[in-house]
Amino acid sequence: GMNVVCVLPQQGEVRLDQVIPSGPFAEAYANELVPVSRWYKAELVGEDRVAGYDSVIIALTAKDPHRYNHRLWLEKTSGLLVKSHVGESGGKVLENFQFTSLEITDDLAESEFEIQTKGREVTHNLDDVPAPQPVQSSVMNGWDLGWRPPGFVPAAAPRTGPGRAVAFSDGVAAFSVFVELEGAVRMPVGASRIGATTVYMRELDAGNTRFLVTVVGEVPPTTARKVAESVRVDDALALHSDDS
Repeated sequence: GMNVVCVLPQQGEVRLDQVIPSGPFAEAYANELVPVSRWYKAELVGEDRVAGYDSVIIALTAKDPHRYNHRLWLEKTSGLLVKSHVGESGGKVLENFQFTSLEITDDLAESEFEIQTKGREVTHNLDDVPAPQPVQSSVMNGWDLGWRPPGFVPAAAPRTGPGRAVAFSDGVAAFSVFVELEGAVRMPVGASRIGATTVYMRELDAGNTRFLVTVVGEVPPTTARKVAESVRVDDALALHSDDS
């Protein structure tokens, strides 16, 4: 299905239930009806070998300045993503993903999934963990966005707090918006970037309450800033109730 589980034989089993993948993995949660071709120009640009497998290279060129370009290496037989680049319009690569060792097979022995640690396994019962529910509107529980880049639609709400954190996707890229009560320790505001991931933080006053707005995702800093500055708190009481 759409569950992502890491089996680390020396450490235990961890389900990535609060992680929203972005970049080429956005398909795990994005709305399947998003018309990606409206926002990116797709082009087959060549072939390559990655981790010993033949692959085709597809370039996704952004049609506006609100998103980055992507280049995907797909294994020829399975279509598995084996390498990707995220970059700016000038050609600078900001983030690189690549398999260095890979075996594609239908035959996986049960022993590969045995946990070897004793007494410190990290496990979750997948049947008891509800999946994040799709978000049907840009109006959240207590706040909304006045602007978002064309093509980005609400995709998922992490279980870190109902209505306070929502992810948006255009089918390829993604960003998340967090709105929370400001804590006792004031956080630095402004933008920072690690690779292709931008973090933009700003303070927002609503009545007598101060909130911290954070935008995180694989979008340019100017885009993250515009999204953050468009956040409006319509119902501070709703956000207070989520915090309790």
